[in-house]
Formats: sequence, C-alpha cells, structure tokens
Amino acid sequence: MEILNNFWNMLFMENEELTKILISPFYFLESILAFYLFTTFLNINYTKQQKIIYVLIFSIQGILLQFFIPAPYNIYFNYASYFILAYLLFRQNLIKTIIIVIMPSAIFALTSTLILKPILLI
Repeated sequence: MEILNNFWNMLFMENEELTKILISPFYFLESILAFYLFTTFLNINYTKQQKIIYVLIFSIQGILLQFFIPAPYNIYFNYASYFILAYLLFRQNLIKTIIIVIMPSAIFALTSTLILKPILLI
C-alpha cells in the first residue's frame, strides 16, 4: 500500500527535478522541429552530418543547462550558444543567423499560446 501512496505522491506533488527529467526527451523533438522549420523557410541547404550535429548539440546542451544553470540565466546562455552554433555550422550571414535563432522560438511560443488560451478559459 505504501508503494501506491509513494507513486501517487510522485505524480501529484510538484517535483522540479522529476519534471526536468520527464521533459528532457522533448528537447530532441524541439530541436528537430526547429531545424526543419528554419531550413525550410530560409531555404538553407544542409548535409545529414550538419543535421545530426545541430540536433545533438542543441538537445544535449538544453538538457544539461536546465540542470546546472538557474532558470532565468540558462535562457541567455542558450540563445547565445544557439547563435554561435548556427553561425558556425551553417555559415549564413548575420541576419539569417539571427532569424535562425529567433524564428523557432517565436513560432513555438505563438503556437503554445494559441493552444493554451482555450484550455485555460475552460
């Protein structure tokens, strides 16, 4: 009976570390979606190796930073490192690199707002 009680507490009590662990695999999905988003809209040619490097570095860095750097500061480091990664990996000009960094975040934020707004009203 204590096992069920522990499981119930684990599911319904706020646990920041457990939440970080459960959300970690979604970084890979986010990086793949962001990659296809900016390569499609900006018509950037890429190799399979560039795709793999971008997805792995983007995801692993996001996972590690959420555990080691406090929440408001890890975002700044993420954007700076994504900018450097995109600039070095895809060899685009400064404007396209800024768009590469900002566009996926803006579209994901807009999408989540449009999805959550009706849910929160209910």
